[in-house]
Amino acid sequence: MASYDTGYEDELFEHPVGPSSHCGICYNVVKNPVMCRHNEHLFCRACITRHLMNSQTCPLCLEPLAIETLSQPSRTIMNLLSELKIRCQFFNRGCETFIELGNLEKHIRVCGFAPAVCSNEGCRLEVNKQDLLRHETAVCELRRVQCHNCNDIRHEMDVVKVNLAAVNVKLNEVVEKLDRNEKKLDRNEKNLTRTVENIAVVVENVDAKIELVQGQLSKQKETNCQLKADNVTMKESLNNITKQLEKITQQTSHTVQAEKGKKGIAEAGGIDKEPKNVISGGTSKLSVGISNRMKGRTTTTVTSPMWPAASGVLNDVASVKWIKSEIFKAQSGLWATRLEHLYKEKFKKVLPVSFIQELKFRPDIATVEEPISGRYLLYAPRKQQPPPTKTNQRHQTQVNVNPDFALPYFLPDVG
Repeated sequence: MASYDTGYEDELFEHPVGPSSHCGICYNVVKNPVMCRHNEHLFCRACITRHLMNSQTCPLCLEPLAIETLSQPSRTIMNLLSELKIRCQFFNRGCETFIELGNLEKHIRVCGFAPAVCSNEGCRLEVNKQDLLRHETAVCELRRVQCHNCNDIRHEMDVVKVNLAAVNVKLNEVVEKLDRNEKKLDRNEKNLTRTVENIAVVVENVDAKIELVQGQLSKQKETNCQLKADNVTMKESLNNITKQLEKITQQTSHTVQAEKGKKGIAEAGGIDKEPKNVISGGTSKLSVGISNRMKGRTTTTVTSPMWPAASGVLNDVASVKWIKSEIFKAQSGLWATRLEHLYKEKFKKVLPVSFIQELKFRPDIATVEEPISGRYLLYAPRKQQPPPTKTNQRHQTQVNVNPDFALPYFLPDVG
């Protein structure tokens, strides 16, 4: 067994010890550690004292060093060393306990495996401290056999008291450990309680967010249903308008044919007159004027019904002027969603859902295209076709449409 005057051998410890806790001279785990002044090299006090008797320098960094300039290690280093577990000094006598280095001296004083010498005259046998009483009173062949008297009883009582004191010390150590463990359990229980509370708060927040998202989804579904209903209504309105236009076209065709017959009769009879017909039906009015201002040339003017601007946006001169300027700026086309955003910033209100459908019937404001299903692209109005010349005016019948509705088409040729 190594001497404890210098350092502790590594084999005595329960777990391997790092090199930072070893003495720079004996290379064992330091005992009574001290450090050099500048570089804090660690040495056993006995080792460095013996070294400084021959040399006044640090054996590792070779800087000047004296016993007076040695410094104590920091509290952190001392705590780390004191927590290392080492075998009892009397492990070869049967003690198998590992003790923290800081409690080693205390354990040695009360260890039951410490050597003790028999006090019987002539014996001087060395036995374990815990077996001394039994050896002296029952095993030792040189013990004195006397009748029991008060002195013997008093002596035995003293021995019992000593043993009881040792037991009490051990019990106190156990009680202290139990108290420390109980405090740790209390702290762990409090930490666990706080963690459970935090988890409960997080769960409540998640439930609230889920309810909020569900409410938003419900509102979105209602909005989608409303939009679908508006789309159905808009389609029905467009279908009704288309039917009315077809009906008007048929009526106009019949009227033109009738006027053609009358014209033939008038030309045969040498009559030069200017008839006018007005057709009324439903909520729409159709005015057809046929004039024979020039011989052999007929011009028909049709005024189609005005599209009811439900939103009122296209009836506002300032709004129409602004919309035209924004579309004209975008040479490559302006998305309808971008126009809605700009309109909201400009006029502080939202364009109605039916705005795009109304704008389709106003080519004088913009040309509406649908490159992607449900996405509309707006362009500046296309240039109007030039009026017919005198050479082809004779065989062409033109329909002039009310600009508030602006549906360009031509009636059949009546020339």
